[in-house]
Amino acid sequence: LLALVLVTDEEDCSAREPRIFTPNQLLDPLDPLYRQDLNLRCFYNDASLFPIARYVAGLQEVRPPDSNLVLFAAIVGVPPELVDDTARAGVDFSDATMRDAYYDGVLAAPAMQPVLDPSAVVGNGNLLPSCDTTNGLAYPPRRIVEVAKGFGPNAVVQSICQESFAPALTLIAERISQGLTVGCLDDPFARDAEGLIACDVMWELPP
Repeated sequence: LLALVLVTDEEDCSAREPRIFTPNQLLDPLDPLYRQDLNLRCFYNDASLFPIARYVAGLQEVRPPDSNLVLFAAIVGVPPELVDDTARAGVDFSDATMRDAYYDGVLAAPAMQPVLDPSAVVGNGNLLPSCDTTNGLAYPPRRIVEVAKGFGPNAVVQSICQESFAPALTLIAERISQGLTVGCLDDPFARDAEGLIACDVMWELPP
């Protein structure tokens, strides 16, 4: 089993043309990129980004075809109310129609649309945040949600703007225990009186 957990407050900007990230001081003033704030280069040049299918297929290929051994989890800038227990209630994520409708609803939400921030200072432009809380702000992760949608039932999307990562980690653990380890674990995970799974998270910092 391989669980890929992406944690970011930004959108994916995987560009086949790295030139779009060239700072203005290295550009000719007549270059169209010169008039684009660096934070908005992907917004203005979305045609330069790799297609979503590249990541759906590429990430799944790290395990044998149809092995069901890759989980894609994203803790990103989705508004919390779009991915909380209430939003997911009644959604059978093993049903493709219901699952796709759920992700389409997340992508259609007004806060998930990339909109230029009219109050941004020229030279330091940005998009309107998709969620803004005491924990910080984040921006619409549309491409990341589309990758999750492409992973079908083997995906989890949660919000980085939630007060705690506990709901996200609980969902990830449940998704692993429900189906991705069939044939690997003889017994289900042991849960405590509250139904939670004991888990140690280790973060190794660089020297």
